[in-house]
Parts: sequence; C-alpha cells; structure tokens
Amino acid sequence: MIAAFECKLTLTRAHIKKSSICAALLEEMMIREGRPPGEFFYGVLAHSHSWNQRSTPAYRVHQALSNYGEEFTKRPGQCIDALCVADLGAWLANMTIMRSEVELCHLGPLESLVPKGAPEPWNSRSGPEPITRTIAHLLGRIGDNQNGVDRVAKYLRKIGSIGTEAGVTRVFGDLAADEIPSYAIDITNLMDDAETAD
Repeated sequence: MIAAFECKLTLTRAHIKKSSICAALLEEMMIREGRPPGEFFYGVLAHSHSWNQRSTPAYRVHQALSNYGEEFTKRPGQCIDALCVADLGAWLANMTIMRSEVELCHLGPLESLVPKGAPEPWNSRSGPEPITRTIAHLLGRIGDNQNGVDRVAKYLRKIGSIGTEAGVTRVFGDLAADEIPSYAIDITNLMDDAETAD
C-alpha cells in the first residue's frame, strides 16, 4: 500500500475540492502503472477549519465530501480515504460489496448529517478523537499482519476508537472485478443469511 497526505492548517471547501480531484487522478495514475485499485491511500489532515460553529462545520465538510465525490469519484478507489480535522472530526471511507454493487460511505461524526440551525446537542463534536479514528483506520487498511500493525488496529477498534459514526452511502454498479478495491468488505452472504432467517 502507498499512502499520501495533504496537510492544512485551516481546511476550506476549496481544499476538499482540490483533494477530491487529486485522489481521483493519483488513483488513475496507480492503475495505469499496473497497481490494483485501492492500493493508494489518500488522506487530508487539518489542524482546524474555516467555518464558524454556528454554520455547523461538520455538516459543511460532509456536504463538500459528498458533492465533490459525486463530481470527481467515478470508481470506488478514487475517493479521499480519510479526512481528519483535529478539532472537528474524521471522515473515513468504508466500502462494502453487496452482490454486484460496491457501496462507498464516508463515516463521520453524527452531526455531519444535521444541517445549519439544528438544536443542541448537534452543535458540538461527539465521539472518539478524530486523530485516533484516522490512525486506527489507516492501520486497519495496512492490515494482513504487517509487523503486527493489524493487531494494533484491532486493539484500537476494541477500545472504542472507531465509535458510532454516520454517513450517506453512494452505490457503484456494473463494476468489473478488477475495479473493486481489495479492502472492500463483501457482505453479500451476511445479507442473504439475514433474508433467509426472516
């Protein structure tokens, strides 16, 4: 796996747009070089953000990720894999396979889904620390017992570093097998078993 991060002091909507374009272009470059999809981990790290608290910054980040993802992410592996704002939250790309479709979701703080003007408690950050979530996510992606890294990732998940998060799912259909990132989790059998049990 190859990882690259953009680092910002103060995240803006324009940064999210630029990073969405870069993530798609770098993934395409990796595929042209013969690497499998999703091997390139692209993250954005920021100390803070440009939105004031009254404008629900977590919702603004979520909206920018969704809008620019729709515009620039044409295949699942082309997305921003992690966006971490230290004083706000972390949005982490998770992929599942359901039959012939890949579902991509950037899981972030619960308040990400609540628009401006929502009452408390949505106006304050909740959940685990964004940096811890991002580290756990990255280590989980490295995986496959690379010098014990997967054990560290499992430990961080076990102690609650992932937390309860939310996001909106985007579905990619009609993908060839070589277009699906290897880290996407196939939940087809789980869903089939649940439907059979009903």
